[in-house]
Order: sequence, then structure tokens, then C-alpha cells
Amino acid sequence: MHPVLFELFGFQIPAFGVMMALAFLVSVWWLMHRARQAGENPDTYLEAAPWLIIAALVGARLFYFVWFPETFLKDPAGALLDRGGLVWYGGLIGIILGMLVFTRIRKIPFYKFTDLVTPSGALGLAIGRIGCFLAGCCYGGPCALPWAVVYPAGHETHPHPVHPAPLYESAAALVLAFLLVRIFRVQPAPGITSWSFVAGYGVIRFLMEYIRGDRLIWFHALDLSASQVVSLLGILLGLGMIRWLGTRRTAAQTQNTP
Repeated sequence: MHPVLFELFGFQIPAFGVMMALAFLVSVWWLMHRARQAGENPDTYLEAAPWLIIAALVGARLFYFVWFPETFLKDPAGALLDRGGLVWYGGLIGIILGMLVFTRIRKIPFYKFTDLVTPSGALGLAIGRIGCFLAGCCYGGPCALPWAVVYPAGHETHPHPVHPAPLYESAAALVLAFLLVRIFRVQPAPGITSWSFVAGYGVIRFLMEYIRGDRLIWFHALDLSASQVVSLLGILLGLGMIRWLGTRRTAAQTQNTP
């Protein structure tokens, strides 16, 4: 845990903020690189980047109040202005809505745009989760393995060894990013890369929740957290859309075959 990365002219530079900025910069750079490779205009994606970043942050912050409504109800103005409290799934929903609006305005096919963006989103998540680890949030549950970590005094888990859960998710997201690139290159049908991200991350997050130490349980009888419920919906929706898009393309190819 290293929440303050360094001090500059008397100002503390937070590790989480630095890693988030690095995640955005690297993911946008990779997106533009891949856009060039695909024969697309990278300026279009650069233009979209700041709007998608804002949409992600707004969505992540607003979704936090869905998770913890009492925080907002207690002090609405203070809650909105407070820097803490972001939920990844809210950021994902924000980005999806942002991409939908942007592609409508620019008259770009939605899946053509999202299929290029989603691998960069997974890469950004992989980098951002390192910031979570440094900040001490999204921490893991009890762990007896050799790589368990002990957060310093003042952390919720101190002095117990816990899973370095953010690093697990970072590694899984990195693998997902490169799997999405492989799917994009094959491109069985427009949209399959995008929905593979939704389903793939759903699987990652569903499993990760079992070793998280900060689970918000929604269904106690089934031991399912809020994120697991959303993950299950994402998995089912993603797999269903992948099947439907693939079937639709196959049917179109059959019709066009003389």
C-alpha cells in the first residue's frame, strides 16, 4: 500500500490518480495505434477519448450511490463533490452510453467503433487496478498463500495477510485485452469483440468477488454480491448477443450464396 506516490512542491500526488491517468494515456495510445492498423482515422478515436473518460468517471461515481444510497441521501451535495467512491460497472455503463451518443453524432457504425475500443478498455483496467492496490482499496480477503500481503496499520485488514486481489484482476484483464485483440483480428461478426469483453469481464469479476474482502452482499441465501449479480447479467447478455450476432451473420452469408 502506497497511497501517496510522491510530493511535488508541497502537494501530495496520489498513486491512484497517477495510475488512472497512466491507464487512460496508455489505453488511448494503444487505441489510436490499433485504429491505424485497421485503416481507421485515429483522430476520430482521439476526439472521443476525453468524452468517454468523463462518461466513465460520471458513471462510476453515480453507480457508487446505487451501491451505497445512504451516502448520497445523508449529504447529496457533499457526496457528489467528494473525490472517493467509484464503481467499475458504473464506469462501464457510462462508457457504453458515451460511445452510443458519440457514434450517433458522428454517424459511425456502433460496433465498428466499440470493437476497436474494448481491448483498450481492458488494458486500461489492468493498469488502473494497480492503482487500487497501491491505494489499498478493492482489497482481498484472508489468504495463507506465500504471496499474501499485509497492509500497514490503519487499513481495514491490518495486521492480517490478504489476497492482493487488485493484482489478480490486473493480470486477468491484461489476458482479456489480448484475447479481445485475437477475436478482433478474426472478427467473426461485428459486435462479437465488444460482447466478448462484457462476458469475459463478467466471468473475471464474478470469480474475483469470492476472494474480495469488501464484498457488498445482495443475496445472502446464495452468497452473491452486488457485483456478482451484475456480472451474471453481463455473462448471460454477452453470450446471448455473441450467439445471436454469429447466427445472424451466418444466415446473411447463406442468403448471399448463389
